[in-house]
Order: sequence, then structure tokens, then C-alpha cells
Amino acid sequence: MLLPVSPTQKVRLTGGVMIKVSKKVEYGLTALLHLDQMSDREKVSTKEISEVYSVPEQHLGKVLQKMARADLISSIQGKHGGYALKKELREVSLGEIIEVLDGPMVPVHEGEQHALCMEFCTCYAKGVIHEIQDYVKKAVYDVSLAQLLGRDQPREVSA
Repeated sequence: MLLPVSPTQKVRLTGGVMIKVSKKVEYGLTALLHLDQMSDREKVSTKEISEVYSVPEQHLGKVLQKMARADLISSIQGKHGGYALKKELREVSLGEIIEVLDGPMVPVHEGEQHALCMEFCTCYAKGVIHEIQDYVKKAVYDVSLAQLLGRDQPREVSA
């Protein structure tokens, strides 16, 4: 059974928390779920995954290369090459995928939104925003891809 990821992918974490993920993360999750369905020795090409899920092959290729450099998947060159899982889905957290493909999760005020936050947030709100960001960051690193698929019991996230 193929498990496509929708274009407006939202991921439900422990406690009903929902987060929206980028296209790169969406493509990475789609590829990992597809690779998980293959036998241990079966390699899958970028083109195959692209065609099955109607994902742009060039973008998917870049995502797969990043995941291979991060040792999440193996990349075999040549005529009979392709990609295969290197780790079981229970060993990979959603946070790892997000960090590999989008970079580290940083609080809003430390990124590009600093000026906007300084203009519109009060000191009290900043503290709450930090707590929410810490909670979400912990949640995405505490949930494995297997848990997202309902194959493992999720670990509880404490604030």
C-alpha cells in the first residue's frame, strides 16, 4: 500500500499538536515511507518515487541527496543503483528530518523575524512564545516516523 503525503501536509504530534511542514520535509517523508515499503535489497530510483507520487524529480533528487549525506538513507550509484533505507523508521525522528532538510529549528526572534517580533511582541509574550517553541521542538524530536504511522506507542511530551 502506498502512502502519499498530501500537498498541505500537517503532522499530528503527541497531545494533538499539529505542525505544518515544508515541501522539502513533505518530499523527504514521502520518500522515506516509500523506501520503507521496499524489501531490504531493493533500491528505488528518484524517478520511480517522483512518478508514483507526482513529485518534481529535480527537487526530490536534492532532498534524497541531503538525506543520504545525513546517513538516513543509502545511495548506490550506477545502472542498478538507487536509494534504500539505512535506518528503521523507529530510529528516525521527525525532528531529524526537519533539521536535515530545513536546517536547525530556532526561535522566531533568532531568525529573520527578529524585527517583527520586537515590534509586535511584549516581553511577556516572548516568554510564552519561547515555551511554545521549546515544546514543539521537543515534540518533533521525541516522535519517530514509526510512531507517526501508528506502529509504535508515542512517548509523552512534557512541557
